[in-house]
Amino acid sequence: IKIQHGLPEKTYISLRVYDIQGRLIKSIYKGTRDAGYYKLLLNIKDLSSGIYFIHLDTPKSDQIRQLIILQ
Repeated sequence: IKIQHGLPEKTYISLRVYDIQGRLIKSIYKGTRDAGYYKLLLNIKDLSSGIYFIHLDTPKSDQIRQLIILQ
């Protein structure tokens, strides 16, 4: 699965995946990124069917998207 996000300025980001129980499943990226648009690949082969949440956290914003996997 491709995860796309854009940053208006250079900033620290944390991109993580949580399960429906709120447990951290994967940390996809942690670090500083320059302004721009990015695509990251999330390998879901090791995830079972269910509902997950992708959390993008920066010092100025917090975004959560729902991911439903049916395998």
